[in-house]
Amino acid sequence: EMILAITFAGLFFAFRDFHPDRRVKVYTRLVAGYFGFMVIRVFLFSHGPVSFTLPRFKFYGPAALLFFLGVFYAGRIRDLKRLWIFTVILATLSALYAIKQLYLGYSSAEQIWYTSIDFSTLMIKDVVRPFSFFQAPVVFADYLQIGIVGVLILWMWNVRIPRVILVLLIGLLFYGILITSVRSSWIGAVATFIFLFAFANVRGNKKRLGVLGSLVLAYIAYELITGTLGVQPDIQGAVGNLSGGLSHQPYLDRLVADRTGAVTNPFEEHSFLSRVHTWNVILKTSTDVVLGLVGRGMGQFKADSLYFTYLAEFGYIGLALLFTVLFSFLWRGMTVIDTCQEKEIVALAKGVTVMNLVFILVSITGTHIHTFPGDAYFWFWNGVVVNYPAMQQALHQSAHLQNELPA
Repeated sequence: EMILAITFAGLFFAFRDFHPDRRVKVYTRLVAGYFGFMVIRVFLFSHGPVSFTLPRFKFYGPAALLFFLGVFYAGRIRDLKRLWIFTVILATLSALYAIKQLYLGYSSAEQIWYTSIDFSTLMIKDVVRPFSFFQAPVVFADYLQIGIVGVLILWMWNVRIPRVILVLLIGLLFYGILITSVRSSWIGAVATFIFLFAFANVRGNKKRLGVLGSLVLAYIAYELITGTLGVQPDIQGAVGNLSGGLSHQPYLDRLVADRTGAVTNPFEEHSFLSRVHTWNVILKTSTDVVLGLVGRGMGQFKADSLYFTYLAEFGYIGLALLFTVLFSFLWRGMTVIDTCQEKEIVALAKGVTVMNLVFILVSITGTHIHTFPGDAYFWFWNGVVVNYPAMQQALHQSAHLQNELPA
């Protein structure tokens, strides 16, 4: 938060003279309205005192300001490429370090860290989940998820990296997500490629809706067939064989194979059922006029779901604002994919749109855009895509300068 405050203070005069495209202003006003709404909710319509709500504001407000940094720096193509390269490098190093933690154990400093914090989900059956050099396994898993998106963007950009290395990096990041034992991230990692081919590479919203409908029908047919025949694929056994082949450590089965049940049969898994119960309570209490309209206030009720948390804390007004922001960014990304002619911009829009779709999916059971790294990447890169006219102008100027160079 201090870094953001200092950054914006230093860029005050640059922002004052910055005049984005008229269509971009629609999105900047929307995000400014979101930020203003969160500021108001710190002080008004809260069940708790300001001394309680103000510290919680850091999870909702400051990261949204990165959207304006993205809008401002959208024209710096080289810097944007360096950021994704740095992201992939950092994700790779973090995955390798997590594998070291899994096979060689934790350092004394890391043992002091995880024994001194009150974070119950850090352990699964007394087994510490690998967290690399991040503060929690879910944060680590989110960064690897973003790293996979970064590898795909570099692939579409045709950077000077052999394709075989990019494929190996995807495999490494997948394995890193697997050993975090964050099951929503398992789903998100697989969904990344489904969204890439089902949405980003399909032009026209009608076709995208058709593809989405086909996927839903395929899933329903799968459930009907397996339910009628009484046959379920032994995913747990397959994953167990994979983990057994990769390691003789018995706790890897606890982290991976034993936890696949929540993915294949979520309604038979205790933690998911407890969340459903919580969501049901929120829906029932939202019928109250005050709770339904404005909610309980910032940080008052964590529901293990971005959407139910917003409903509980900000009411239907806040939930509607959240959906407006999410789907506005999706709309902008798909518009760029369908209308833009520059391949570099289209590749970036595809990657960011896929990232948005994955965050929307996994946020059913999490709040991934409220903590690092999801919040920083979500707001900044959507700001970049929203201001794609600046990227177009930068590419055209670069091409013009190259044409003017003497032979």
